[in-house]
Amino acid sequence: MNILFVNANLHGHINPTLGLVKKFTEKGNQVSYFCSASFSEQVAKMGAKWIGFGNKMDLFLKEYRPTDIRFLC
Repeated sequence: MNILFVNANLHGHINPTLGLVKKFTEKGNQVSYFCSASFSEQVAKMGAKWIGFGNKMDLFLKEYRPTDIRFLC
């Protein structure tokens, strides 16, 4: 079976899925994981193929700073 994971650039989103990725690969499934470069080593250690977001997305994620400011319309 071919499986694709697409995930956010957050430890709390990616880390919980890595055990599942490992189980899928151990059972002989082909797993690809689409996420940022900062998680590439962790994904590869689980036996999956890492697919990067690309330079523009990585730059955006690196510079993005969320805020709690709410604008009233």
